Amino acid sequence: MGRLLRRAAIFIAPIIINKVVQKFLHKDDKSSSKGKKRK
Repeated sequence: MGRLLRRAAIFIAPIIINKVVQKFLHKDDKSSSKGKKRK
């Protein structure tokens, strides 16, 4: 069970970090990231 939990954490951790980072980035420059969002 420990191995499965570790695998899940390794797989989920980056997704959570990505969401948090995106939230911070969007909060910092909401007006300047308008053109970047079209990517």
